[in-house]
This record gives sequence, structure tokens and C-alpha cells, in this order.
Amino acid sequence: NTNTNTNTNTNTNTNTNTNTIENSSSLVKKLEITTGVVSKKKQEYPIVDKISVVKGTSDLIEITVQGLDNSSCVSKIETIIDGVKKTHKSKIDEFLSITNEKLKALTSQKELLQQEIQEIKDAIGMKNSKHVTLASLILMKDLNSQLSQTLEKINNIKITVSQNSIKNTELIGEIGVSEYPIKPKKKLIVIVAFVTGLILSIFLVFFLEFISGVKGQEEI
Repeated sequence: NTNTNTNTNTNTNTNTNTNTIENSSSLVKKLEITTGVVSKKKQEYPIVDKISVVKGTSDLIEITVQGLDNSSCVSKIETIIDGVKKTHKSKIDEFLSITNEKLKALTSQKELLQQEIQEIKDAIGMKNSKHVTLASLILMKDLNSQLSQTLEKINNIKITVSQNSIKNTELIGEIGVSEYPIKPKKKLIVIVAFVTGLILSIFLVFFLEFISGVKGQEEI
């Protein structure tokens, strides 16, 4: 059997912080169930031997597959990764759809605030206008504050949905394959066979000696 493993980055940012679209530990447990790692049923090769979060990281998982040849193991890993990427892309698309709706709503709110501010400015600019009151000035200040907050939210969303902020799950480096079979362990088999043969030989000698002694007694 050959052994093949790979490191997969499961980090998918959904904002400018370090949030992920799916927790690595949760993803590992899900994959262990879907790939049969936790199943006690005998499976045909290639089989997923182990899936774990890489030590010292929070967004990397390692998948180890055993099979009769490296190509089938690599194909198995690629199938698993493609499935994860497809699921995560669906979640990303859903997130982007919701975020774009928020962006449209904030853009409409921005335009409305700008319109109201401009109307107050026009009123203040009119000479001898009876509409210019202290309340109008206070209202314009409040509208400017709301506009500033709205613009900040719009800017944050644009940064969030930028190409560099959202990345799907990806393979890190290349899939590593073992040049030498991990099973069967020929050296171990030879050693075990030799020791077993030696023990059986000794047992056979004593058994034959015992039989010869029994026959000797019967002849007497």
C-alpha cells in the first residue's frame, strides 16, 4: 500500500478580521464521517487514513490516504478537496449576495442623506429665508453624522468583498506521495517469520524428543 498526504488551507475570510467560513475542527469531523474514517466497515482502497488539523495552525488540515498506488490516492484527495471547495464556494456566494444587498441599502441611505443635507444647505443659503432655524442647523449636523457612519459602513463592506479578502479553500503546495510502500512491511514480515520459524523448530525438536521417549518406554 502507498501513503499519500496533503495540506489543505481551509481558511476562507469573510471580512477584514480572521473569521473563517467554516471552523477547521468542525470540517475535520464532517470529513471523517463522509469519508468513512470513523466507520468500522471495511472499505476498498484507496481509503482515507487520517484527517487532522495541522499542529500550530487554526486553518490548515492534513489529509492522509492509503491505497494500492499513488495515482489513486492523489485522485481521492483531489475529489475530497473539490467537494470542500464546492461547498465553501456556495457559502461564499450566499455571503456575497447578502452583503451586496446590504451595500445597495446603504447606498440608497447615503443618497437620501445627501439629498436631505443639500436641501437644508439650499435653505440656509437663501437670503431672508424663514426656514433657517436653529433646529435646521441641528438637523443638518445630525444628518452629517449619519452620513459619515453610512460611508464608513459602505467602505468596510467594499473592503470585505474585495478579491483579497475572500478566498476559497485551497491546496497548499503539492500533494506529497510516498516513494516506498508503507505496507506490507517486508523487513518486519521476514523478522517475524524467522522468529516464528525458530520457535516452531525448537518446539518440534522437543516434541520429537518427547515422542521418542514415549516409544522407548513402550518397547521396554
